[in-house]
Amino acid sequence: MMNEDLALLPADAIKKYLTRRQQDLEVCQQALASRDFSRLEMVGHKIKGNGASFGYPELSQLGEVLEESAKCQNQTLAEESIRRFKDWMSHQHEAKENT
Repeated sequence: MMNEDLALLPADAIKKYLTRRQQDLEVCQQALASRDFSRLEMVGHKIKGNGASFGYPELSQLGEVLEESAKCQNQTLAEESIRRFKDWMSHQHEAKENT
């Protein structure tokens, strides 16, 4: 499914999905602060698996990088992945406000 196909999903499903991703972002930020790489790996794996299903293939790619950075306990790459995740979420909020 591509972003254009989001119109096929109920608006409330997309809203719930994005709310859950915001919660994931907060979990990632907390996990990074405590160097909880197993938690980062879990969240990365989850968004890698479900991003494309909701029409966000770029989020799936981001999740894959986050998962791999956590497996390697690469703090720098994990920080960069979370920054990109935060930017992605900001973009989603901006897009929602402009519709």
